[in-house]
Amino acid sequence: MTYYKAIFRLPGGSELKADRGYVPDAFFNALFEVTTTDIVDIHEGGFILSTEMHEKLSVPDHFTSYAITGLNASEEEKFSPEFHIKLLEHLREANHARPIEEHYNYQVFMMEYIEEVPDDD
Repeated sequence: MTYYKAIFRLPGGSELKADRGYVPDAFFNALFEVTTTDIVDIHEGGFILSTEMHEKLSVPDHFTSYAITGLNASEEEKFSPEFHIKLLEHLREANHARPIEEHYNYQVFMMEYIEEVPDDD
């Protein structure tokens, strides 16, 4: 099994823009409007901003936000609609956005679920 990461394009524009690395609540709300057709790329390994990737992410005259999530799958599963649905469900479980790339035209965040620690009261 290989760990594959999917990059999802979020609906919306500059209202989703992060401030000092923190995304607004609207960013997390947008995760629930995403579908599997919003997958821009599925890759293994880390995020690399190559010229090819920049061309996929940069939408002229529009600010765009992207969210990355990943799961283990076989090479055959990588292209299956069932795996894409699992990725989408995993994306929607996220409660933390870690900045990966910021450009004047787009931003990319790695989405994670961080378990809340109970207070020691």
